[in-house]
Amino acid sequence: MTGLAPARPAQFVQLAYLVSDVRAAVQGWMQRYGAGPFYVFEHIPLVDVMVRGARSSLDHTSAYGWHGDAMIE
Repeated sequence: MTGLAPARPAQFVQLAYLVSDVRAAVQGWMQRYGAGPFYVFEHIPLVDVMVRGARSSLDHTSAYGWHGDAMIE
């Protein structure tokens, strides 16, 4: 016996989805599941991105909100 507490099952703390319309996805999460509020950040410039071994950049838009203890992105 080592005196260590038994391991707890892993809990998800963040769920991220790729969607074609971030604002429609936010509305769906709020209406269907009561999640939110959501904060939308548009046109986040990601530089120094690697795509298939080549340097690139990305114009990224994300929404962040909560549903209970889980962050929804």
